[in-house]
Amino acid sequence: MALKLPAIYEVGGCVRDEILGQPAKDIDFMVCGVSADELLDICSSAGQAEPLMVAEQLVGVRLRTEWTDAEGVEIAVARTEVSTGAGHLDFEIRPLEVPADLASLEVEQRAGDARFISHVEQDLARRDFTCNAIARDFNSGQLIDPYGGQQDLAQGVLRAVSPDSFRDDPLRILRGLGRVSKDGLEMDQTTEGLAAEWAAGVHLDPSLPGALSGERVRDELNKILSGNRSAYALQEAAKWGILQRILPEWKDSVGFDQSNKHHSLTVDQHQLQVLAYADYLGLNSSLKLAALLHDIGKPATAKPGTDGQLHYFAAKKDNPLWQTDKQRAQSHELRGAQLAEQAMERLHYPKAEIKEVSALIRGHMFGTERGFQARPEARQQLLARKMLALYGFERAQDLTLLRICDLAGKGDEKPAPGFDSDAHSLISVLRDQRSQPTSLKALALNGADLERLGLKPGPETGKVLHSLLKLVVGEPHINEASLLEPHAARFIAAETA
Repeated sequence: MALKLPAIYEVGGCVRDEILGQPAKDIDFMVCGVSADELLDICSSAGQAEPLMVAEQLVGVRLRTEWTDAEGVEIAVARTEVSTGAGHLDFEIRPLEVPADLASLEVEQRAGDARFISHVEQDLARRDFTCNAIARDFNSGQLIDPYGGQQDLAQGVLRAVSPDSFRDDPLRILRGLGRVSKDGLEMDQTTEGLAAEWAAGVHLDPSLPGALSGERVRDELNKILSGNRSAYALQEAAKWGILQRILPEWKDSVGFDQSNKHHSLTVDQHQLQVLAYADYLGLNSSLKLAALLHDIGKPATAKPGTDGQLHYFAAKKDNPLWQTDKQRAQSHELRGAQLAEQAMERLHYPKAEIKEVSALIRGHMFGTERGFQARPEARQQLLARKMLALYGFERAQDLTLLRICDLAGKGDEKPAPGFDSDAHSLISVLRDQRSQPTSLKALALNGADLERLGLKPGPETGKVLHSLLKLVVGEPHINEASLLEPHAARFIAAETA
């Protein structure tokens, strides 16, 4: 690093990831021997330096130079933080000042000075977990580990640095569950007790003190979902009531008996087991969120059937046993998609991701994979083309993967080997049928052709094109202009009659 700084240390997650042998996503540095204002001046001479503010106080710099990536690196001065209230922003920042007699020492001398190391240790004391409270001297490579973070990592233990860690910022509980999910760590008994004690502080209710922002909760939830133990981590969050507070739509699922021959688990247990299989398959975060929430519409749409079981598809108005209020008349997948959208909007997810998760939940009951391999080849191909026309390849494949997880999560026992072979076969046929015409863009006729055949531009154009697509999906070989024109003329006549 081409910066003349008294003593500089790598800190936090980048050191943890290096010890675990993982690539470091964010590299953060801490310096001793300069004030925040001096640090800003020094970094401004080396590249693009942006003030790094915490609680409206300058604590460091985000620096971008030719030797950093586009995100740059954070460089902060050593400091302590003292809690002054219930909120995560209620604390006082106290920079650690270096004794004046150190000012004349050379950089190499300062870096190894015990007084600098003492400042490093004091800064590390404000960190959340021991695995994040390790510093590495940038020049010498010496590790400073006053809380035993290396040993905890070696033993797979997640340990809070201080008994006040979660009191000072309850969101650290979710952050810790991210480490449980991503790094396979387990909270030690004391840390788990502290998490249970302060779990009520993880909430979004603006009428209560210390309400967290939706964005902060979303970011930590995404980190949990990005690991391969997200189901276990979120089960812990549910045990402490956290999941129900950050996703109130989940609350009605807890303990809800499905009373259906296809399920032996309550809705919440089933959804967590579906998520566990999504972890196993290494699915992306959007698919995992859909797995976690795919059946949240069941409690609101449960309807008793004549067989004495509960059912969750759209109600028939002429069945006196079924309530016909607006919600219960819906299918559980439609209601679930609405609730998922509501939850994700509260957490300020991007609109595109909300749309994707909602579509996955709405379509998760397509069911075409059951007995798929036993069907004639032509029927398999037709089902695949219908899915491609309805969803496109990427979403059709994701829906099939979600369905695999859904089937795996129906009971306490692990599914029998090969249970998902139908779904995998469907994915294979989907890939094979991608070359067939399954979209309006692939049709041999377009709007201009329909106008040439006598149809005036208007909403009827879309209707005729969709009728042609339905025809072509069933019989791809007729997707030639000369073969489609007679059918187009028939559809035009019907629309303009």
